[in-house]
Amino acid sequence: MTKQRYFVHPKTGEILDEQDPATFAFAIEATEEEMVELRNLFMELLEEESDTFFDAFFPFQQEEAMTDNEQYEQVLNHIYQKIYELGTAETKQQLENMYMIKR
Repeated sequence: MTKQRYFVHPKTGEILDEQDPATFAFAIEATEEEMVELRNLFMELLEEESDTFFDAFFPFQQEEAMTDNEQYEQVLNHIYQKIYELGTAETKQQLENMYMIKR
């Protein structure tokens, strides 16, 4: 499969074919299969985000909230790891400089 260049906005979960000069995005090169995997990770992150949102309304359930927060962080780390894996040399350097990946 051939790889195509995409631009990923981790905060919004957007994956674009062209870079928007007004916003920051990480450049990646991915096959269609890899894009499906990355999109699925963003969907999983949305689910985890909604769990952490509801935890804010029930502050006395600390143990469950910690688990939800840990799961959210785990998925987010997986997303950054995938961006690093698919990233251009510049993207990899940016992520290393930002300490966003665990080496």
